[in-house]
Order: sequence, then C-alpha cells, then structure tokens
Amino acid sequence: MTPARRDKLKTLAGLMKKQNRSSLPVTGPLLDCIDLVVTPDETEFLIRLGTDGPVTYEEALGLIAKSAEEFRRFFDTLLKKGLIWPRHFDPDENRFVLAPIVVGWFELQLCGGRETAREKAFARHLEHLFQSWKRYNFFPLRNLQNYYFLNKVTPNQSIAAVASHTRSGTARKIEVKKTVTLPLDRIYTARSVRNLIEQHSGKGDIALMHCFCRQWRKMVDDPCRFELPAESCITIGPVTHYIVRYGFGRFISKEEALAVINEARKAGAVQTVFYEKDEMRRPEIGICNCCPDCCGLLGSYNRGTIPLLFKSDYVARVTNSEACVGCGQCEAFCPVNAISLGDDRAIFNGIKCIGCGQCADRCPEEIIRMQLDERVVRLPLLRKSEQRFQQKTCN
Repeated sequence: MTPARRDKLKTLAGLMKKQNRSSLPVTGPLLDCIDLVVTPDETEFLIRLGTDGPVTYEEALGLIAKSAEEFRRFFDTLLKKGLIWPRHFDPDENRFVLAPIVVGWFELQLCGGRETAREKAFARHLEHLFQSWKRYNFFPLRNLQNYYFLNKVTPNQSIAAVASHTRSGTARKIEVKKTVTLPLDRIYTARSVRNLIEQHSGKGDIALMHCFCRQWRKMVDDPCRFELPAESCITIGPVTHYIVRYGFGRFISKEEALAVINEARKAGAVQTVFYEKDEMRRPEIGICNCCPDCCGLLGSYNRGTIPLLFKSDYVARVTNSEACVGCGQCEAFCPVNAISLGDDRAIFNGIKCIGCGQCADRCPEEIIRMQLDERVVRLPLLRKSEQRFQQKTCN
C-alpha cells in the first residue's frame, strides 16, 4: 500500500467513524481491512460523500465522473458492499449516507454467509487487527486501557433478558397526578427478547443473518467451541429491508426468530441488543446470539484482547446455597467467569455478572434467580493468566 493510498483510507476511516459512537482506533491493520474491500475509485467517491448529511441519488451522481449507466452499477456495488446505506433503510428511500465502520460495514462483510477468497482474506485481516490490539495487553498500557474504557466510555450494547421476569397478575395503572422529571443519565431497562420480537411480528421486518463473528472464527480455522448455529444474528425494524434486498440476510417469521434464539440459548448463547448508531436511546436494530468464544465482544474479552462494557438489567443470586450440588454447570456456561466452585458450592461474583441468565437456565436445583439490578457492567482487560481462551496465530 502506497503512502498516498494509506492517507486516503485513513481519511475515509475517520469519516466512517463519525457515523456512530464507535471508539475503534484507526490503525494500520484496520486500514488493511478497508483496503481489501474498497477500490481507489470507491474511496474517492466515499470521501466526497462525507458526513455532511444524506444525499439524493442525483446528488451522489454529481460527485463522480461516470455515465448514468456506469454510476448505477457503481452505486449498486457500494450498497452491496455495505459502504453506503439508505438513510432510513426504506427500500424506496432516495437519500443515502456513508456507513459506519462498527457496528455497520464491518459486520456486513461476513454476515451473508459466503466464503469466497475475499471473505476468507477479510477474516484473516480481521484476525490480524484483533491480534494487534492484544499486543498492548501489558503493564502499564493495560492499566491505561482499563482506565479509558472503564471510566470514559459509555456502553453501546445491552444484555437482554429472554423472559420478562415480571410478576404474574393483573397490571394496574395508578395516576399520581404529578409531573416526574427523569435524569438525563437514566439507565433504560432493556425489553425482553420475546417482547422485541413480538413488537415486529407480522410487519415483515425481522431478518436472519450469519453471525459475523462466528464466520470470522470459522475462516481462521478456530471454529466455535460452543457449536452455535451459523445463522444466528437477528435484525429487527426498517434495517431488515436493506439487509435482505442486498443479500446480507433473509426474512423470517416471529416463530422462526424465537426458535433460533431458543436453540442458541440452549447451546450457551447470550442475547445482546444492538442499537441504531450505537446509541442506546435510539431504536433497537439487532439481537445477536453471542457466545463466550466467537463473539467480537465476549470472545475478545475472554482472550484478553479488550475490556468489556455492557448495560445490564439483572444480576444472578443464589436463593439457597445449601441446596447447591456443585454440578459446575453454572460455572461452565458463565460467559465471563463470574462463577467459581468452592467447597462444592457455586460462588458468585456479582460485580462481574452481566445478567445474561445462563446460570439460572442451567441450574438443576433451580436455586439461581435473576434479580432486577439496572447497572453498567465494566470488566477490565484480563491478564494472560486470567484468559479463558487463547487466540490462535493467523498466518
């Protein structure tokens, strides 16, 4: 890559970063990922497109010297590569914006399930990118990373409950006849997975994609240890029309979506909710069935690559420790090692618990309950001795 090309890609990466709240650093390995997919011609156009606001198709045509037919094919390719998006993901939308890197363009490179030479090369580049981050896991840089991520960064994703965890009975509405002002930094309770799916039932806006992370791990010869299904990422809302139209996924019914979630849950998955522009005040756009091994968040945390930051609504509590039989199921399926066995009894670390409920699902004695506890979970970068999985070297 020439210095001029690298400068162009760095400019483009900086513009794409502005499209959401991503804290992804622009480094050489990241530019290598973009260089693999984006041609010089496309790079120039996307830089001109910029971030000033959505443009119409006609305005976009004026940004590059191409005939109408050439530009139609060119523009369609950019949409299929996930580099530009309709502003509201409407299939009839005629205004477009530059895509963000994460969550956005990155995930769309592998979620279509294809395993061509380009997808495999992208997976190898992605592995090099994550390995480059792991090289900074040493004192004192580890401490600096922990301080920044755990004190200066706010969560972009939340852990979703599979069940609503509400008490049975008839709901009542009580009017207090008083105006209540909520603080701006209020933590919003994530709706249950079932409620999110029910909300979109019958609207034709639920889609299923291959898991970006699982495809990545598979193509670097490090497949999922939890053997979760390849198709396990669910999109909801208007984004699904873009996802299906350009070949990233397929429409599914409410029943199919719940079946995917149940199957993934049984295999050990955690349901993570993603939001538009990575802002939790915006609408939900996706439900990922994440595992402690493959996930770019959970798996990378367990490999000592990144700290972990989640919004959570629940914490696990043992209701009767004397009834614990020490089977170890809760320990085996906890995605962040928040549970250990001592004297044949489960010992919980409430500070590390992300509230996913896997331990409650696994407990044969049914002595673990999920207690409402809205909070932000901040887990520091693991030392080498604490890592759950080793990251393979990618050649």
